[in-house]
Amino acid sequence: MLESGNWEHRKPCFKFDNWWLKVDGFNVMVQGWWNNFEVEGCPDYKLSSKLKMLKQKLKDWSKKNFSEAAHRKNCLLEELAELDRIQNDRILNDEEMVIKTTILVELEVLAKQEEASWRQKSRVL
Repeated sequence: MLESGNWEHRKPCFKFDNWWLKVDGFNVMVQGWWNNFEVEGCPDYKLSSKLKMLKQKLKDWSKKNFSEAAHRKNCLLEELAELDRIQNDRILNDEEMVIKTTILVELEVLAKQEEASWRQKSRVL
């Protein structure tokens, strides 16, 4: 019989996603969090505690931001599909063309963020 041994379950390592740096206001947000953390003790304990708190903030922010990005992408794709249906029936007016262009630009930004995230994950594995 094959025996697999005793497997320990470890928490996954924290991984910083490079695409976060491209999000507007990211540096200011992190700096604000860092400055608002209040920790008493010796300098190395303060640093360690602040890093743990920052890690949790970044995890929460990433989860919220990434799920919102996926939802935003789906909404944009639905809007684009609706504009395409309209365009099949008639020529889009100027306002609709501006909306379509804006949607395409937003989708491109989201796609680049997603691509950067997957590229970084593929190197980690």
